[in-house]
This record gives sequence, structure tokens and C-alpha cells, in this order.
Amino acid sequence: MRKFGLIGGCGPESTVPYYLGIVNGVRERVGKPFFPNMTIESLSCFDVMRMVDAGDLEGLTDYFSAGIERLHAAGCEVAALGCNTGHIVFGELERRSPIPLVSIVDATRDEALRRGYRRVMLLGTVPTMRDAYFKAALAKAGMLVLSPGGEDRAWLGRVIAEELELGIVRGKTIERFARLVAEGVEHGVDAVILGCTELPMLAERVDLGLPVLDTLQLHVRAIVDAIMM
Repeated sequence: MRKFGLIGGCGPESTVPYYLGIVNGVRERVGKPFFPNMTIESLSCFDVMRMVDAGDLEGLTDYFSAGIERLHAAGCEVAALGCNTGHIVFGELERRSPIPLVSIVDATRDEALRRGYRRVMLLGTVPTMRDAYFKAALAKAGMLVLSPGGEDRAWLGRVIAEELELGIVRGKTIERFARLVAEGVEHGVDAVILGCTELPMLAERVDLGLPVLDTLQLHVRAIVDAIMM
């Protein structure tokens, strides 16, 4: 069993489910009362969003790399970044990292393939819905990926940054989120991908009417696999 390190805080509302999912997942695998040794390096989602919005991917890579180095110094043997948006620099992080990293994108792609989905709706921050780093992995696996554009994209980005990251869930936000997913259903999507680790805060409060791929939970499962190696 390997000591695990999590880059958390991006944001705090999802870091808690990560922690609980990982320690309980390992305990279930062990089959007895047990919690694994792990370290959380908490970084700020607001710093992450600022650098992404500014196109400062080099600065973002340095920011996460420093956190991974601190996890390594704390004795972690495998690590993960609890942030979909941060995976925009995952390739370079993986190249620099002194320890293996577990990808949320790979975990999601693999599960979508396992379930046989061919047409998916990807929701998340503006970069996740707009840029290629997540979509390309799905497309390369043969999936058609749809995401909102225009005001819907901007609205969801604001909701994540200004509400969910602060633990705020509003009824009107849940309603509009459900309507957004319903539009995907009208376009024939097989499933919706919650490509932001805070989006379950909305999805768990409404029946979306189609299968959901929760990237946080899929990532947790892959992390537990990596710890148990």
C-alpha cells in the first residue's frame, strides 16, 4: 500500500468528499477497521482560476508542481490533483513529478468507454467546456462531446466560481442547471459528465433524467486502485 498525497483546496467543498471517499474506499478494500496514511496539500482555487483566466499555464504548472514536491517531501508515493480545470497542465505536471499522478480525465474516459457511451455532455468551468484537454481524450476514444456555449457557458462558469466554490447552492441555480442538461437530452446525449468536482452539489439535488458520470467519484476509485498497488 502506498502513501497518497492530494492537491486539494481547489475547492474545499470537493476536498472533503475526496478525503472521505479515499479513506473509506481503502478501508473497504482492506476489509477491516483501517484508515490509510495520506497528506493533503491545500491550494487555492481562486489562484488557479486567476492563472487559467490569464493564460498563465507556466505559472499554473509551477504552482501545482511545488505542491506535488511538498507531497513528495512528506513521503507520498502517489498523488492526484483534485481539480478538473487544473488538468489543463496535467501532461507537464506528470513529466515533472517525482511520483506517479492519477488523472481524473483518464478515469472518466475509461468509465465512459466501459459503459459504452458515444455522445456525452461535458459540463464544468469555462476552460473545461471550451478547451481541448478534456474533450480531446474523449474524442480520441471515439466519443462525440457536446458542451454549452455562449451565455450558458459563461453562466455555469460564474456559478462554479461565485457560488459552489463558496458552498452556496441556490434553488434557481439548480433549476437552470437542470434545464441545461435537458437541452443535452434533446440533442441525444447518452450521459452527462460532471467535469467540475463541485457540480455534484447541484446534480445530487435534482433528477437529471440521464446517466451521470461524476468525475470526483471516478477519480476517487482510480486513486484507491493506485494506493492499493
